[in-house]
Amino acid sequence: MNTNKKDLYIIDLLKKSIATGNPCLDLSYERLGDAGILLLSRMYDLSHLTQLNLSWNELTSKGVVALAQCGSLTNLTILTLDANKIGDDGLYAIAESKTLGSLKILTMTKNHIGDSGALALIKSKNLSQLSILDLELNNIGQERLTKFPDGAANTSLSRLNLRRNQIGDDTIIDWLQTGAFATVKHLNLGWNKINNKGMVALAKSPMVSGVEELILDSNFIGNEGATAIAQSKHLELLTVLEMHDNKYNQTGANSLMDLRLRNLVKKYL
Repeated sequence: MNTNKKDLYIIDLLKKSIATGNPCLDLSYERLGDAGILLLSRMYDLSHLTQLNLSWNELTSKGVVALAQCGSLTNLTILTLDANKIGDDGLYAIAESKTLGSLKILTMTKNHIGDSGALALIKSKNLSQLSILDLELNNIGQERLTKFPDGAANTSLSRLNLRRNQIGDDTIIDWLQTGAFATVKHLNLGWNKINNKGMVALAKSPMVSGVEELILDSNFIGNEGATAIAQSKHLELLTVLEMHDNKYNQTGANSLMDLRLRNLVKKYL
């Protein structure tokens, strides 16, 4: 499709999509690019939208900045932006947005996101209703931060998916110290690079005292880390623990079995 035909296609697509009045707008896989999102956010009234899917649209931070500044998106509760190239700058824009305060679910799988952008979202004062944040398949943990955003984690955030990033022990320790997990009930850290050091730090931290479901499969956790989790005094609310495909042996497995038995006793007695 040449440039002129593509532009006409995008204009016609947006016009027809908005005209339906459907509160759930799915524009995934349309390759709108930043130009298409600028058109969408500046030329149309989007106040009826509660759900918006812009996955696989070749977006960068430029398009997301325009989206975050769109004055008519005040009723949006679910925003899906998977498989774009948004990066940390795009996340800063969302975190600072004055119009996306109704967001409850934000999904940004595979978007070249690092620690700085992720923490900006988690600690955003503007996203006061955000409860589910999906940041799977990004670059979190790839570069260690030297400066962290101020403030506490968003009190509404209950589910945090950090699966398949580059998270190692140092990242776990840093995020614990900055309070990123303080409000989370479901924490997915599967398919990362976490060893015993990170698990011991997590098990000893009061910042995970609210966690009910902890996903740690496919890391590098040995007996020391498994035992630390099993004996943690801060994981009393834990009901789901997934730790398959790690490095512990029968000793670690026995400790985890003891934890599961204790949880069963608490649940049924």
